[in-house]
Amino acid sequence: MSTIRFHIKTLIAPSVSVQTMIDSMRQTYAQYGINVDVASIADLSEMPNVSLLLDLDAGACTMGSATAEQSQLFGDGMAQWSGWFNLGGPAPGMQAGPATISRNPDVCNIYAWGGDNALWKKAWYDNQWHDWGRHNDGGVLASIPTLGTMGPNHEHVFVRGTDGNVWQKFWTAQNGWSGWFNLGAPGTGFIGGPVTISRNPGVCNVYVRGTDNALWQLAWYDNQWHGWGRHNDGAVLASVPTLGSMGPDHEHVFVRGTDGNVWQKFWTAQGGWSGWFNIGAPPIGYLGAPSTISRNGGVCNLYVRATDNSLWQKAWFNNQWHDWGLHYDRGRISAEPAPGAMNPNHEHVFARGLDGLVWHKYWYGGVRNTQMVAFFIRSTNGSSGPLNGCASYPTGFPSVAVTQVASQWTLGHELGHVLGLPHVPGENCSAPGYQPTRLMTGCGTSRLINPPPDLIASELTTIRASSLMGP
Repeated sequence: MSTIRFHIKTLIAPSVSVQTMIDSMRQTYAQYGINVDVASIADLSEMPNVSLLLDLDAGACTMGSATAEQSQLFGDGMAQWSGWFNLGGPAPGMQAGPATISRNPDVCNIYAWGGDNALWKKAWYDNQWHDWGRHNDGGVLASIPTLGTMGPNHEHVFVRGTDGNVWQKFWTAQNGWSGWFNLGAPGTGFIGGPVTISRNPGVCNVYVRGTDNALWQLAWYDNQWHGWGRHNDGAVLASVPTLGSMGPDHEHVFVRGTDGNVWQKFWTAQGGWSGWFNIGAPPIGYLGAPSTISRNGGVCNLYVRATDNSLWQKAWFNNQWHDWGLHYDRGRISAEPAPGAMNPNHEHVFARGLDGLVWHKYWYGGVRNTQMVAFFIRSTNGSSGPLNGCASYPTGFPSVAVTQVASQWTLGHELGHVLGLPHVPGENCSAPGYQPTRLMTGCGTSRLINPPPDLIASELTTIRASSLMGP
């Protein structure tokens, strides 16, 4: 069965409910063996410039060129994020937030510190999520786990044990899970849990915040662990560190400073360690520690939980840091976020919601040209005047706008345009008694008299041939 798959972004609620439009679209296309799948729904009413885009300037809206306002809305970075998905949680609940790792592009694992102090896991493979499961290995956790991989067939977990030491276990495709190993701790002891990064398959580093509030490190290289060492760089940490790598000869550390800002330093094979850099914080401040991910060698993203429990992000790309920005999707989280990547063009964030469960959202900017998005706005204006909807979009951002006065059939009609369908040719909309019956009528979908409206054979051929269709 062919599938029309798209995302929904709501700037303002339409008069006919979004669900009614989705149901009506499904009725229309189901007649012809075409499935309709809403990939995600997000409320963008918090968007900083929402008032400027509620009444969208739209030009020729059938296969036409996009206006500057359409380009701004459809191409905005946050328009390239899915909404939030509920992934549940361990049966006994969980303490703190989740952690995540993808050892290859087809696998993603989420780990959590269960309410029973055991390690719990939820796995994505075979293109679907599988149930939460408990690691019944006798491990008793005293911190959130931290995860790493040294290759596509390797994965390891580090935690704080009840004895105050760092403990590790690892999985390999050949042998499965090992038992737990005690890796000790700095002489001062440490606060919170450990964190880890492997910048290449022969190196693994574990970092902690010592009880002296300095950064401490334990390194694996030359096929063995080396002793704990203190970073005597004058830094005073106010959080657990977070780690990332932008390539096999690069590693960086981010922490919360005593001033409440995020501080960074980095290591390169050529230059060794840099000093510390202050990269600020959201204007409303943030809670706990920052989190980071680099999905490829040119991008680094920082995420924090702001003081109002919203998700904020700061991005490095084009060789510079950009401003902190709010994820304006009304998501609220109750612990530090856990970002991850499954390939150079993919990124996702997991977080504990206010309900104590794990929630997930993902960025699809790397494949935005294959993802249709429907934006619900108040009205259109411009050369075409007020319309029920508009299907013009900038190159690479297939999108439609649906207005508050849209009929129940408008969503399916506008997405039909994006899939390649023109208006019904030769209609005389002003003819006395004319009553349209086809979804792609140019006379206004509110005039349709035969629910659900029709599609003809040539239209179905065009839809099924579209590169935007899914299996």
